[in-house]
Amino acid sequence: MANMKARWWQKFAPWWKGASRHLGTDGDLQAPAGPPWPVHARVLLCKSEQTLHARLVRAFPEHFIFAQVALSQLIGLNPGAPWSIRNRYSQLVADFVVCDFRYQPLAVIEVDGITHDHPKQAEADLRKAQVLGAARIVLLRLNGAALPSVEDLKRLLGEDIRTPLEGSRPARRWRRGTSRRGS
Repeated sequence: MANMKARWWQKFAPWWKGASRHLGTDGDLQAPAGPPWPVHARVLLCKSEQTLHARLVRAFPEHFIFAQVALSQLIGLNPGAPWSIRNRYSQLVADFVVCDFRYQPLAVIEVDGITHDHPKQAEADLRKAQVLGAARIVLLRLNGAALPSVEDLKRLLGEDIRTPLEGSRPARRWRRGTSRRGS
């Protein structure tokens, strides 16, 4: 019976031999304990997203451009709001986020591909647009087949993306122990 119940990870043994090693207590490299995970590294961005990221970096060199950011990292729940509201956007991801030098999100850029025609994706896109609008974060949707040039990106987001010298939108966060009226 024991032979029949081969461990699932044994079929990955050739992969395991080339797995990363960790420093042991004596400073020697050794394999991590336990069976390997049946996973592999993926490319973070598809070709059109890689192209757009390079153009965003060239268009806004004084800003930070982040890729694949969970909306739960960008948007906070107001005090007293039901937690179920957060659940409506916590699994959504922004393709790109443009932040100022204080890491305040200024804009979210979405690259729409062929999957965005699917009803489930269309519903997720609507929720994403609603929550970003409520948080007053600009949303720009781009067609993945026809990405704008660097100059077009500057023109499309010029009003919403300011250089640090022009000032950036102040953080609108409520902190415990302070008045909500800003005093």
